[in-house]
Amino acid sequence: MTTLDRSESATAGLFVVGVGASAGGLEALASLVSNLTLDSMSFVVVQHLSPNYESVLPTLLSRSSRTIPVVAATDGMKVEPNHVYVIPPNADLGILHGVLQVITPPALPQPRLPIGACFRNATPDGPE
Repeated sequence: MTTLDRSESATAGLFVVGVGASAGGLEALASLVSNLTLDSMSFVVVQHLSPNYESVLPTLLSRSSRTIPVVAATDGMKVEPNHVYVIPPNADLGILHGVLQVITPPALPQPRLPIGACFRNATPDGPE
């Protein structure tokens, strides 16, 4: 886990924590979400997903969450406290000034690495 964004311009005092998981990480992610009690914190979940299928990860994690909303990340979505955001399939994800950036990756012959891309596309404070 790593803190993705501590930008004062996003939401004062909000910490955004990034969590990366392999395709087999559903059980661990469900356990994490079921035990979360967020206070001035949000989570961004990046999982290796098949680019060709719609993800049901937000639905599955919502079942494990007690009171915390779990939603699929969309481009331009403002990060709110006490939420879990899940990367959509066939996308890279970044965050800038507390706003999610969903990026369509270029078609490349080698495997995609969305977890690393997310951490590279996150800015701690962003430009002034």
